[in-house]
Amino acid sequence: MRTSLNLSNRQTLGIAKILREEAQSRKAVEGNLQDELKKQSKIAEDFFATKLLSFVAECSSGQAQMTEKVVVFCADLSRFISFVVAHRQVTEKNVNFLVKVGVDGRGGSMKLCLNLSRLPDCTSPSNSPLKKK
Repeated sequence: MRTSLNLSNRQTLGIAKILREEAQSRKAVEGNLQDELKKQSKIAEDFFATKLLSFVAECSSGQAQMTEKVVVFCADLSRFISFVVAHRQVTEKNVNFLVKVGVDGRGGSMKLCLNLSRLPDCTSPSNSPLKKK
C-alpha cells in the first residue's frame, strides 16, 4: 500500500495508528512497522559509497583554499536504475524510461535527484496520433 500510494514513512505510520485505533486492536497492523520501514529505507545502501575528496573553496576573504569533504556517490548508476525499476515492479518488457537528474546546491551542500518517468509506447496504436481526415 505504501509504495502504490507513494506514502512517506510518516504518513504510513499515521495510517497504521488510525487503523489500530479504529479496529481497537494493535494486531490490525503488522508489529514493528517502524523498524521495518527503517530497514526499507536502507535497501539501496549497497549502491552507494563515500570518499574523502579535496576541493578548492573560496574563503570569505576571496582567496582560494583547499578543503576536504566526504562525498557520497553511486558507483554503478545503470545497475542502480535497474534496481529501482525492478523495485517498482515494472514487469513489462521493453519499457523505456526518461532519466532526469536534478542538481541543487545551497548552504554548503549539494543534492542530486534521480527521476525515472515511463515513456509512452509510440508503437502502440492507442498511443499513435490521430490521422487527419
